[in-house]
Amino acid sequence: MKASKFALGALLLSALGGQRARGSLTPKVEVGVNYYSWLHVNSANFDFPTELGNGGSGYVEYNVTRVLGLVADFGGYANTRTGINDKGP
Repeated sequence: MKASKFALGALLLSALGGQRARGSLTPKVEVGVNYYSWLHVNSANFDFPTELGNGGSGYVEYNVTRVLGLVADFGGYANTRTGINDKGP
């Protein structure tokens, strides 16, 4: 219950903040790139070896209005450790 009240309060505060910045310009499209990220995955049962991945991600945002935007988030990782059996035991 506390979490939902907090989320609702944060949403209302962000909406009020958007109303105060009425004079600012909002771009129609925004693009962001994360050039490098590292992924480390362990098995929950500890029966598979550790998986490591190098990759990156990025996003494209289309702002429909000043306060509403649509975001597409893309990412990819490659298994860069040699000798790993990806098919399991």
